Amino acid sequence: LGATMAACAGGGQIGKALKLFQLETSRNPSLWGVAPCGAALTACAKASRWADALWLFHTMTITVGLYPDAAALGVLVVAMGKQGLWRRSLDLLYESEANRLSPDQWLYQTVIDG
Repeated sequence: LGATMAACAGGGQIGKALKLFQLETSRNPSLWGVAPCGAALTACAKASRWADALWLFHTMTITVGLYPDAAALGVLVVAMGKQGLWRRSLDLLYESEANRLSPDQWLYQTVIDG
């Protein structure tokens, strides 16, 4: 799933990639995982679709109970920073600390630079 999504996103088909992700994870919830979610977050970030990335992040953490790794969080923080949403990025880092993820200095610097 992750490779297919990356290929769709790389070809400028982010909408198709997100629909594929939603369809496949609704059919088979076991597909929810850090790698596929990371691929989906990366696809959203590359397409400057931070709102979709934020929805995905919250779905995976709140609904599914899956906590992304620092790389996936970094992708989301960078995507939001590019849109000037540094305050929301900082809120996201604080939320992540409460949900078992310890953002590192690079993530905080990314928010500050954003």
